[in-house]
Amino acid sequence: MNSVTSPAREDFTPTSAGAAADGLTISQKLLLGKSWRDYLHGGLINPVNWVLAAILSVGLPLLAIRYIYGIGAVTHGSQDYPWGVLLGFGLFGMVPLSASGFLLSTAVEIFERKDFKPIERLALLNGLLGYFFAVVYLLVDLGMPWRLTYPMFISLGPAAVLFLVAWHVATYLSVQVAEMMPAFAEWMEWPGLKRFIKKIAIGLTIAGIILSTLHQGALGALFCYAPPRFTPYG
Repeated sequence: MNSVTSPAREDFTPTSAGAAADGLTISQKLLLGKSWRDYLHGGLINPVNWVLAAILSVGLPLLAIRYIYGIGAVTHGSQDYPWGVLLGFGLFGMVPLSASGFLLSTAVEIFERKDFKPIERLALLNGLLGYFFAVVYLLVDLGMPWRLTYPMFISLGPAAVLFLVAWHVATYLSVQVAEMMPAFAEWMEWPGLKRFIKKIAIGLTIAGIILSTLHQGALGALFCYAPPRFTPYG
């Protein structure tokens, strides 16, 4: 049977493929070949964006109230019950979902399961976003994010569990950013950076496993701070 060469279908090529072409500016890559008018029109006709806009219209004022009047104004928290629904959802919802990052990277880089290679980058992105928003939840719960460098670098508390957790989360988030650098290097057309990250990929994967495990173990040590919660004898 004779093969027939199909005509070029440039109109149906993904815009992301065009964004990776040589000679495009940063703005063209960010917009993926579209204009701001196209994004505005697509955003207005998408019902999901209207739902997200409604959520933000409620969430952003609550966030402002939290930083002006304190977290108790929006969570009804107290010294007896300081952790509210916000932090619970952030830590126990987003963090477990982000476990796909180091699980898939472990399967591909350590155990050489190359059949999972096509979804590794998506899993790494999911892990990065999950931990990033978990950090955002923590900053909302703790307050004063502009003073974050003070307890981590100036007034150190190595005997505190939360000091350990903070450094684990910050370091692990940095590892996740580094693991996503090959995708960024492809987008920016920096082959040298991509080759460098590929050389240390196994080290980054091992670091991610260790840091995430220690982070979860340190969170468990927080229960040692509240023995009356588990036994009436203290």
